[in-house]
Amino acid sequence: MKSLFPILLCLLLLPLTACQPDFSGSRMGTPRGLHMSYTAFHTTEKQTLSLKAGEEIALSLVSQAGTLSITIWKGEEEPIYEGEGLTTQDFTVEVEEAGLYTVAVTGQGAVGSVDITVGQAPSVQGT
Repeated sequence: MKSLFPILLCLLLLPLTACQPDFSGSRMGTPRGLHMSYTAFHTTEKQTLSLKAGEEIALSLVSQAGTLSITIWKGEEEPIYEGEGLTTQDFTVEVEEAGLYTVAVTGQGAVGSVDITVGQAPSVQGT
């Protein structure tokens, strides 16, 4: 019986070594942005942003491993942006209507950071 105990203990502890955290890092969300830095990201994080008409959502992604998927939508409407398999890049999404928009960021084995901020879209001036 004594020789069975170490074997049983190892069998019970073995599944615990294979577990990965869904999220390991820092996250700060406000109505005007979402900032995340992570060493493990295997889940979906959502943030509600408050935008005025004509504002834009600026996204800056840094990917050291894995990929990201991002979806942005307002209420029950169709998404205004959907991107899958995203890696390091900067881009903006312009918003036509004021309201509350949800940003969902999903990591698949991701390591890196996401910086999402709301700001005024640059005005276009004629020459």
